[in-house]
Amino acid sequence: MATISGQFTDDDMATRYEITDEMKDKIIFRLIEYFEQYGHIGEVIHQNDDATIEALSVLSDIADNIIKFESVSED
Repeated sequence: MATISGQFTDDDMATRYEITDEMKDKIIFRLIEYFEQYGHIGEVIHQNDDATIEALSVLSDIADNIIKFESVSED
């Protein structure tokens, strides 16, 4: 596999990322943990309040602790 890198912009801020193979493995592992606990079918996840609430924590964990996005001012 290859490293995925890029950026996206929002107003005056550019957000950069670089995702290595090791990071991809960590992301998949974190998602599998979630699916094992809350289900792996979209409709089941949508209908489960705990699954919906926990999804925000999973995404935050992936963003802050695995990907670690870098925000840079475009001024």
